[in-house]
Amino acid sequence: MSTLADRIERYLKDLIAESDEGCLELKRNELAQAFTCVPSQINYVLETRFTNERGYHVVSRRGAGGYFKIIRLEVTDDVEMMELIRRTSQNGMSQQRAEALLSRLLSEDFITKREHMLLFTLVNKDALSDAEPDLLRAHMMRNILVTLLRVDC
Repeated sequence: MSTLADRIERYLKDLIAESDEGCLELKRNELAQAFTCVPSQINYVLETRFTNERGYHVVSRRGAGGYFKIIRLEVTDDVEMMELIRRTSQNGMSQQRAEALLSRLLSEDFITKREHMLLFTLVNKDALSDAEPDLLRAHMMRNILVTLLRVDC
């Protein structure tokens, strides 16, 4: 059975998919009431399930019920991909962030399912025995992204 966070995530993703603009704006309290939960549960879902690595940007205003806006991000050109590469290699990358980024690339058909599985294996904690696995993972992800952008392959 799915958790409350899973159900909230699925509901929000369905609403975004139905939207013509690829974004969604809702009141936090109204959504919390609909799912019979506290607003902090909504915040948790937004902070963990709708990150840049997963292809979303969240704008949030707190107080008086507040609202949040989720904007679906897509890599539509090389400039956006280069920005993604720059952000990816700055301060290291946790396994969770790397997996989220790979899932995003798969969902946007930038990589195949097989490539996803291969890359997932590379960024897995078991494959990284370096003293700085987050930094190594970030460098690997940067190199992977640059390689995927090459046109001479």
